[in-house]
Amino acid sequence: MFKLVTMALLLILAYGIGLVMLELKNAPLMDDEIPSSLNNEGDK
Repeated sequence: MFKLVTMALLLILAYGIGLVMLELKNAPLMDDEIPSSLNNEGDK
């Protein structure tokens, strides 16, 4: 029983870390897209 609980906690931790890593990877892309979208609106 204890092993199952430990495995579940490790999976949750790994999932959380994966989400954080994805957020960090996507953050620079988001920052690059925001100014370009503002520039496009200004050109219209």
